[in-house]
Amino acid sequence: LDVSSTLVGDDGLQVLGETLALLSLLRAVTLGLGELQGCMSALDVLGTGIGAAKVATVSVELENTQATDADIELLVRGIASGSPTQIHLGLEGTNVTGCCMPACVEALRQASDLEDLSIDWKGCCLNDTAVACLANGVLGG
Repeated sequence: LDVSSTLVGDDGLQVLGETLALLSLLRAVTLGLGELQGCMSALDVLGTGIGAAKVATVSVELENTQATDADIELLVRGIASGSPTQIHLGLEGTNVTGCCMPACVEALRQASDLEDLSIDWKGCCLNDTAVACLANGVLGG
């Protein structure tokens, strides 16, 4: 589902998350949310929906949105609750600094089936915490 550069707002993302939670047969979810305007506070509902659906392969593109560290933490916690095998996050051009990474790492450790994690950090101004996580090989580069 690619809704990049559209006017889908928090209400739309919340409905999408609630709908995904009802779908238990999904093996993979790819969401293109790049360029969406407005706050991303419904990412927690979206992540929880993906986690509840127990989706194995998850890709969420959030490039050039106003997603924050708090939004990403909630998204990752929700996704991780479903024990996916692969996660890709496209965070290019967001305001994410990486201060959410310790909490994300902890949530991902609970996702025992996780085999592959990739995060596109291009254009993000990462802080020391995130850089340390990357240097230790904990998070995808």
